[in-house]
Amino acid sequence: IGTSDLSDAVVAMLRALSSDLMAMVAAPQAESARFNDFGCVETASWLDHKLPVHDHQWVAAGDVADQATAVAECMADFGQSFPADSVTVGVTDESHVGPVEVELRGCGVHTYRHLGWTVTQTAVGRLLSLTATHLTRRDWQSLAALVRHADVYHHLSHQLRTFADGPAPQDRSASGRQSSADWLIQLDQLLANHFPIGVADPLPARAIRDYPMAGRVSDLVARWLAVFSGPDQSIAAWCRVVLAWLNEVYGAAESPLDERTEMAWEATARLLERFAELNGRLDLRVSGAVAIETLSARLADIRISTKPSADEVEILGWLDLALDDAPAMVVMGLNHPFVPGATTNDPFLPGSLRTRLRMADNDRRYARDVYAMHLMLQARESIRFIVGKTAADRSPTPPSRLLAAAAPEDTARRVRQLLTTEREQVVVHHQWDLATETTLRIPDLPIGEPGVAEITSMSVTAFRDYLQCPY
Repeated sequence: IGTSDLSDAVVAMLRALSSDLMAMVAAPQAESARFNDFGCVETASWLDHKLPVHDHQWVAAGDVADQATAVAECMADFGQSFPADSVTVGVTDESHVGPVEVELRGCGVHTYRHLGWTVTQTAVGRLLSLTATHLTRRDWQSLAALVRHADVYHHLSHQLRTFADGPAPQDRSASGRQSSADWLIQLDQLLANHFPIGVADPLPARAIRDYPMAGRVSDLVARWLAVFSGPDQSIAAWCRVVLAWLNEVYGAAESPLDERTEMAWEATARLLERFAELNGRLDLRVSGAVAIETLSARLADIRISTKPSADEVEILGWLDLALDDAPAMVVMGLNHPFVPGATTNDPFLPGSLRTRLRMADNDRRYARDVYAMHLMLQARESIRFIVGKTAADRSPTPPSRLLAAAAPEDTARRVRQLLTTEREQVVVHHQWDLATETTLRIPDLPIGEPGVAEITSMSVTAFRDYLQCPY
């Protein structure tokens, strides 16, 4: 089932089996010539295929945020006929998942991301990545990024509670009297006013006097990471060190971990335990920083996923949509280069050579996606395809070539509609629209008091931050 795009290696393996094989193909018997014995699409027969799509099924949108809004509008439109859990949301690029989740959850719709998260997208993965960066650079900027990690912040704050407040600095305009709870503020002020580079470089006497907690934090982090400063050793040995180090943060945590962090910690622990048994002849002797960087990159391939609930709307990738059985569907980002994906960007493997070698080429990808889209159109009651104008990185995204799988006059009309016609707006209610008060604490700024907040000089970077600050 779902064998429309098997690789030649898999086909060769199936041919070598002595047992009977049956390929389940979602198509009428009269279309059997379009598929081979294994259910794979015959590329040539799909290149000129016309999709049974109607103009109202194309929805024009702008950037990724506007496309996510269009998804919510389609969901609201479908809500008159289908419950929310009977609608599937499709995305053609992984960067679309986050904006769609935020938009739908803001509308009170629970979502489930089928692709899950990589460990690098969790607190455990970010901790390893930030630690590797700081061990490599050893500068104040990487230190500031590391201590902003929530788990590192709590770990350091617990140790700093016993650090008594020092005497108030003479120059109150620089920092004023700061308690141990304000150590992050002191660290930011140190970076803004003195621009220190390496953490090993001595600080000016005035910086030490004005921001004593910043130096204390640097010392604590140095001692915390001292286990990675030893001589080079094998990656297997470093795995045991990293496992014990992480166990202090997550394995022995006082409060229960959230579900995603706990799953990431367990996946990371399994990987480290497996790598700790690495064959010595395959291992390398490296520094602690290189070992953590290597392990952090390896964790990028590991995905974790929670269990879906009955009331959640599934968010699926393009290749999973054809076999989904939801009666209603909305697909976001039907644009080039997401669908069909381009495969001829290698100067040593042009499209003609890839075809001769029976590798994935543009025609084969196009045939696969035309069949998949045809199946989506035929297998459900309602479906919408959202065509955006820009991607998540603001780069322009033309409509997908699947839009041209129609008569020339239909293609021209739809392109004009997508470019010039504004979509009909559907009222979507967000939870934040109904909120009467915010939970974000607005700081009390001493504006107008004499001698307070007087700016005598400002760096270019600080002026940029000043313009961007919402306060």
